[in-house]
Amino acid sequence: MEDRKRVGIFWRTNELLAAGKTHRQIATALEGGDLHRVVRGLYTTEKPTDLVTLQGLSVVHRGVVYTGTTAMSLYEGGAVRWPATGRVPRTVSRHSSDLIRLRHGTPGRTREISGLSVTSPVETAADLLSEGRRPWQMREFLIAQYAGTRGGETLDADLAALTRGRKDAVTALDGLLVGTASGLERRVAERIAPRLAKLGATLLVNRKMRHYRYDFMIPEAGLLIEIDSYAYHAKDGALADDDQFAVDRWKGNAATRWGWGLLRYADLCFELMPAFVVDEIVDTAEARMAGGPWKFRGIPPEELVTDGAVWDWHVSMCR
Repeated sequence: MEDRKRVGIFWRTNELLAAGKTHRQIATALEGGDLHRVVRGLYTTEKPTDLVTLQGLSVVHRGVVYTGTTAMSLYEGGAVRWPATGRVPRTVSRHSSDLIRLRHGTPGRTREISGLSVTSPVETAADLLSEGRRPWQMREFLIAQYAGTRGGETLDADLAALTRGRKDAVTALDGLLVGTASGLERRVAERIAPRLAKLGATLLVNRKMRHYRYDFMIPEAGLLIEIDSYAYHAKDGALADDDQFAVDRWKGNAATRWGWGLLRYADLCFELMPAFVVDEIVDTAEARMAGGPWKFRGIPPEELVTDGAVWDWHVSMCR
């Protein structure tokens, strides 16, 4: 069958016929296992696994974005529960079948997994919540999908792009810690966040203030927190070099100059006496929220060269 025109790994009936194959030859190939029917009128030479079937359905239903349990299965690499679910543009037929249930709609931000378009993790969770899933059932899924240093910012963008289910998504996210990049950061966050919640404050993990990313941010208090160690703060996990040492100094200066408070701790301090670290962070946040040192937050009267990212202007880093 090498001479046939292919659409990915798939063939439509008319393509097989145009390539010179007869209906009898197609039937013989199906019986012999050289060809497999994905859906009516669409064939593949691949064994029709869950993934191959979803890929075939995306050929038939142009523009489909997989949603709900189907999207979650693709994210987690698990078995697909049939029929699959998806959304298609209003310009496309939403004719469903035993293999797929379709709705019209425009998703927010999407991801691509194995060539398939899926709703963002938070929209996937919102869809499942609207179908009766409990918020706690979605929490581990969301934590896993928004892990890493940019997880929190990605979540913010996905949440802002939601066109439906925002209330359900916010409920599932209440108190959820996303964006942690290390076990240490998670342990710190898990001890601090509940106490801040009692003050009406939130703990954001790995967020940017202007050019620099800080381990933790408490926006209601204008407070930034850094947990320093060679392993977490040096380039590529190596020992801290001169450039990184300089970056950390200017990074701290930027926080002060732009009106934020900054607390810094060695990772060893948290490992040996976590209660002291947590008490100081929470007490500082509470004082700033009560109108203590937290009075200025804004742009300095004149922006200087040094207000830019240090790697853009520092003579030792401009190479």
